[in-house]
Amino acid sequence: MPLTRQQALEYFNSPDLIGLGFEADAVRRRLHPEGVVTYIIDRNINYTNFCTEYCTFCAFYRPLPKNGKTDPRSDEGYILEFETIYDKIAETLEMGGTAC
Repeated sequence: MPLTRQQALEYFNSPDLIGLGFEADAVRRRLHPEGVVTYIIDRNINYTNFCTEYCTFCAFYRPLPKNGKTDPRSDEGYILEFETIYDKIAETLEMGGTAC
């Protein structure tokens, strides 16, 4: 049975991550009682660490220079070359990763 909008909002706003995980596992067990669990190998390729947002929890991002002003961390920013991205994709596929 699909979630209602209200249920989805309650789950989204819930601080109980463990409880949410248990509920998700119960749904998985109900839908797949044979007990088989699978996974995929994938990879999130970050082609840059420049970002226009400022998240207080993110240690990854580096600010883009704006209006001639630079942040010292801007020098640590990168944008990967296409060849590097292609190499990372090939590495993932060699490890059995999916291409989707």
